Formats: sequence, C-alpha cells, structure tokens
Amino acid sequence: QENYRLAQQLLEEAKVAAAEALAQRDAALEAKQAAQTDFETALAKYKSMRLAYEAQLALQKAAETKELKQAPVATPKPLLKPEVSQTSSKVTATQTKTLPATGSVESVLGLTGLALLGTLALANQRRRRN
Repeated sequence: QENYRLAQQLLEEAKVAAAEALAQRDAALEAKQAAQTDFETALAKYKSMRLAYEAQLALQKAAETKELKQAPVATPKPLLKPEVSQTSSKVTATQTKTLPATGSVESVLGLTGLALLGTLALANQRRRRN
C-alpha cells in the first residue's frame, strides 16, 4: 500500500508539472503570435514606405530630366583660325652606309658544337682510364 501512495503522489506531481509545462507552452505561443503580428505590420509599413520612396525618386528624376530638357544649351561658336600656308621645303633623308654582313651565325654554332664534342670525347677517355 505504501507503494500505491507513493505512486499516487508521483502521479500528482507529474500532473502539476505537465500543467505548468502546458501553461508555459501557451505563453510562448502567444508571445510568438504577437511577435509574428508585429513583424507583419512592420513589414507592411516598410513596403509602403519603400514604394513611396521609389515614387519620390522617380519624381525627382523626372523633374531633373525635364529641367535639363528645358535649360538652354550654350553652343560654343567655332573660332575662325587663320590658316598658315606652309612653304614646301625639300627634305632629304640621310642614309647611313653600312658594310654587308658576310659572317654567318651557323659557323659560330658549328664551332661551339665541335668544341662540346671534343670535351665529351676527352671526358669519355678519362672515364675509361679510371
């Protein structure tokens, strides 16, 4: 019987805890709904203010373009420049005389290649001796 009383006491405590949890949940839901409605009203105000601002910008732009169209445009008159007649003068190009290039690059490259082959041949003979 003692276990039965203990079980009933635990059941009552659990019911009280459940009721408190439900009350907290309901309060949280109400707070969430209030926040949601506040958000929606703020969003609606923002959208209406944004539309009004965009309309104001459009009106300003239209007014500026209208002013620019109505404003007289000063066109500068071209000044008459007196033409200076040039006297023709004989221009002679001076040519520098150079000697023809008779040497060829291939002979230098060939000489370099032969020197390289000779060096390799000497290195090969040294390796055979050692």
